Amino acid sequence: MTDATPRPFPDGTPQAASLRDLLAGHPAVLCDSPPGAGKSTMVAKVVSWLHTHTDATVAVATFTNEQGTAIAAAISHELGVDGRGLPQVQVASRNMAVPAGAAAPGARTGSNPVTVRTVASCKINPPDVDVMVFDEAYQVTFADFSKAADRAEQVLLVGDPGQIGPVIAFNVGAWSHLRQAPQMRAPEVLAARNGVARHSLQHTYRLGPDTAAAIAPLYPFTFDSARPERHLDGLDGEIACVLVPERPDPYDLATMRSVARAATDYVGRVLVERDENGRPRTRPLGQDDVAIVVSRNAQASALEALLLEAGVPGITVGTADRLQGGQWHAVVAVDPTLSGAESEHALSSGRLCVMTSRHMTHLTWVYDPGWEDVLEQASDPEDAGRAASVRAALVTYPHR
Repeated sequence: MTDATPRPFPDGTPQAASLRDLLAGHPAVLCDSPPGAGKSTMVAKVVSWLHTHTDATVAVATFTNEQGTAIAAAISHELGVDGRGLPQVQVASRNMAVPAGAAAPGARTGSNPVTVRTVASCKINPPDVDVMVFDEAYQVTFADFSKAADRAEQVLLVGDPGQIGPVIAFNVGAWSHLRQAPQMRAPEVLAARNGVARHSLQHTYRLGPDTAAAIAPLYPFTFDSARPERHLDGLDGEIACVLVPERPDPYDLATMRSVARAATDYVGRVLVERDENGRPRTRPLGQDDVAIVVSRNAQASALEALLLEAGVPGITVGTADRLQGGQWHAVVAVDPTLSGAESEHALSSGRLCVMTSRHMTHLTWVYDPGWEDVLEQASDPEDAGRAASVRAALVTYPHR
């Protein structure tokens, strides 16, 4: 490799800086990302470049099997097969589906293949590699990261700090006073340490400028929208709101009917985009272009029944935890604080971030009048303040 070797990213970009820091020998490189900024594309390009232009051994760790399959497919697409027609990417977790172009565990590969495994698999048998890449790194605790990366010379962590963090199933009271604790998200601990190179992606390609501005308080860095111009015919802007009466429980049938109605109203609406020559390109939204994001399984069950009754079972329904990572043109999101819910689950800023960032074109925010009272009772006033700023931006839209 020489200075003339082509790099996969333009000079001056955070992606280029992250790769440069790896090549310079930084033991840990962290690259933060807003929603829809191309995290997986960055990982695939960095990994394929290292494989092609260096002799580094590289492993990629993901939190779930599904994430592993997706990133293995992306890297395989970048690398293709070697000169003998052999895969250059190997899925090394036996419960992970093997995408086209990648090799199954134990199958024949080209020399020095990129391996893709889950973090859980890496904890049991840490890969002995030069570079270990953690995709969706904010879903990994520092304890799990430390075990998984125990034998890696360098690490690259790429993730979205706004997303929902890992579920902690044990009592962490013994470490609650520590600024760096095992239950914390791995990038948060590393970011506080000396010698860690940190960058952040600057553009979201999923969210429009108004949504990017609305969720900005949830992020410790600035970013803007580079989304191509698109809209739904007959709807102004990117965000609509549905105010429902404050009712005794968050899965009240009348409230759920309002949510289902907002989702079904999207089906058939005309999506207006631009082709590469700037000409309008239109098509009606199908059921699979629409999703409803909620915070409770009971809400999801009620909505699935209502949508089936309405003849639109193809609309995606799920909790924020389940739909994290997905994207749809039109999304209906139900405020977790509905009906005065004050639990940590309801007040999570990560859950709020996921719910307000799944849409590529339009969001409908369903809320009741009690959200401000709920946030005033929150145990973390700083976090509640950020959540209040986001909600205020949504309910006072459009911005003038």
